[in-house]
Amino acid sequence: MTIDENTFKNMFGNLSEIEKTAKDYAKQMEAITVTGSAGAGLVNITVNGKGRVTSVQISEQVYELGDVHTAEVLIAAAFNDAVEKAEKEKMAMASDITKFFR
Repeated sequence: MTIDENTFKNMFGNLSEIEKTAKDYAKQMEAITVTGSAGAGLVNITVNGKGRVTSVQISEQVYELGDVHTAEVLIAAAFNDAVEKAEKEKMAMASDITKFFR
């Protein structure tokens, strides 16, 4: 892949703007919160844009099942759902940074 002169100038001519956008992006990652759920809402897990779990809610019904394996499956599914949603949010936000490299 070759980079023409205009692309190079656009990339590095806007270096301070790129740096500011990257810092804003990092702050926005922390501000993103998404909730994944499983079992029709029996388990809800909230994560931020950095993948940190900020909240776990498990319905009393899960405990009443008395089935550890089912609870583990629901927790894993809710976590994976939350992470997938967070990734989609991050990808949408990343377009702000990639505009400098077009």
